[in-house]
Amino acid sequence: MPMNLDTDQHDLDHTKLVSVFSCQDEPSAALRVHVLTDAGIPAVVIGALTAGMRTESLGWVQVKVLEHDEDAAKQVLSELQQEEPDPEAWNVDSPADGV
Repeated sequence: MPMNLDTDQHDLDHTKLVSVFSCQDEPSAALRVHVLTDAGIPAVVIGALTAGMRTESLGWVQVKVLEHDEDAAKQVLSELQQEEPDPEAWNVDSPADGV
């Protein structure tokens, strides 16, 4: 997923990417990239290819942002985590509404 960067090339040559989220599946990482992008923070998914491989150890997918956006990105992702439903609260074993 390409980053939209409104900066000149010289600045990019000296900018570092930092990881703000990691997981074992690409969809979870892609969701965070979209949320960050919507908040005006350019972000990319790194490692999606290795996460989908069938090997003895799973790969990890990382969401990375520019170093100067790290604090803002962590704040946005913290708010997202607070809004996400708790999977433990989902009871898929019993039918809903007695159906």
